[in-house]
Amino acid sequence: MKAYYHARAREYDDWWLGHNLYADKHRPGWDEKRAQLERWIEDLQPRHTLDVACGTGFMTRRLRGDVTGLDQSDAMLDVAREQVPGATFVQGDALELPFDDGAFERIFSSYFYCHLEEDDRVRFLAEARRVAPELVIVGSRLQSDEQAERWDERVLKDGKTNVTADDAYLKESMINPSAKVVKGFEKFDTGMPIYNGILNDSQIESLILYIKSLK
Repeated sequence: MKAYYHARAREYDDWWLGHNLYADKHRPGWDEKRAQLERWIEDLQPRHTLDVACGTGFMTRRLRGDVTGLDQSDAMLDVAREQVPGATFVQGDALELPFDDGAFERIFSSYFYCHLEEDDRVRFLAEARRVAPELVIVGSRLQSDEQAERWDERVLKDGKTNVTADDAYLKESMINPSAKVVKGFEKFDTGMPIYNGILNDSQIESLILYIKSLK
């Protein structure tokens, strides 16, 4: 998931705005609801606020006061710094916040908590309580016909809904990162460098071994 959002940084706000790939998505009243949410955020009292998983800063810019944004993706933060030049942005892990106890007056987070599995939700809430006395979360409201937890499939351009991240897949991703792309995203840069002709087979195998050693 982290790699997906990193690669989508320059186009991520299309989801908020209903542009390009999201232009034909059926979301009745979406623009009005988004505008209402923006007004609600603007009405929050100014605080020393940490926006966790701030992404491109699309909602960060609506916060008042001394604002810091945190995200794991440097690509997202590059966009955020352009959109919210008056805020401070830090790259870091939302589940291990790189701040002292009580460093902020408020934690704010939009459309992050709803992506977490239960164990990670517990970790995030513990970190939020440690760093600030106030927590504001924006996310999708659970509907009566929805499961509390689910995994959404991302269909690849070749029609497959999943891949096995074995040695062959890792090697293919280095040599031809566009080989397996989520359907509808073919025209976008994958965000991955192409190592074909740069690394030899031995070097690629060593890199694969290193990747597999990561936890």
